[in-house]
Amino acid sequence: MPDPTLARDADRLAFRDPGRARDLVRRLEALVAQIGRERVCIMHVCGTHEQAIAKFGLRAVLPRALDVIMGPGCPVCVTDLPEVDEAVALALDGKRIATYGDMVRVPGTTMSLADAAARGARVDVVYSAAQAVTLARETGDEVVFFASGFETTAVTTAAIALADVPLNFSILSAHKYIPPAMEVVARLPETRVEAFLAAGHAATITGWGLFVPFAARHRMPVVVAGFEPLDILQATAMILRQRAEGLRSSAGGSSQTDFAQLTGKSRSSGDALSRMKELKELRQANLISEVEYEQKRAEILKEL
Repeated sequence: MPDPTLARDADRLAFRDPGRARDLVRRLEALVAQIGRERVCIMHVCGTHEQAIAKFGLRAVLPRALDVIMGPGCPVCVTDLPEVDEAVALALDGKRIATYGDMVRVPGTTMSLADAAARGARVDVVYSAAQAVTLARETGDEVVFFASGFETTAVTTAAIALADVPLNFSILSAHKYIPPAMEVVARLPETRVEAFLAAGHAATITGWGLFVPFAARHRMPVVVAGFEPLDILQATAMILRQRAEGLRSSAGGSSQTDFAQLTGKSRSSGDALSRMKELKELRQANLISEVEYEQKRAEILKEL
């Protein structure tokens, strides 16, 4: 029989609790005031975060001195012209192109897939890579799936590629990886971005540990969050707390760190020295404790 206490407590765990949201907004205001600067700028790197922020009107309740700006999180926006050109060329060559609807009108150097379709090319809108495979099986046509998106869609494309697909099916990949996009923003001399809000669903695929070296290298907080209003407000508060405390390089709001890349056996002393340098950076960034630092340092020294 279900525990009535658990059921009652579960009812309180609402992700859209107005009272909790107001408390978090007040917390944001206090943290911005504590930072004490005219502008604090955070960038999210996911179109779903932007959708949630707009849908729930979160910018209207954020402190005026806090800017949460949209980063390179839309796969359509970061698809290169040559990638579209390749898809257009294949379509005009008689291949049947299957792709997501938002890719059809993305312009290439001279035309889009929609333009190619107007010239007689066959372009099909699908909702998944699996649907593109079905199209190839049912028609017998040579189908090319023009794949786009970040980590969350890349993994579904990879699953299809590893499955039993017909010989008349192929993939033209325009998938992107979000860390390099963050690197570009962080390295811009004129960047105002002080921290990043990372996508929870992408981190489910990659693990949040891949942000640790980035945070240490750039001294920028990275917090992974979901897409409910309270997720975003809480993550923003975690970022501001780190900024207020001067801890500019904690990833995901956690002190735990994946040291696989630091303790794996290397083939040369140069590799060990490189990992020793990275370990030192993590300690200086307060991402690991002194005890963890000494333990991993001793393990790496054994290889020298």
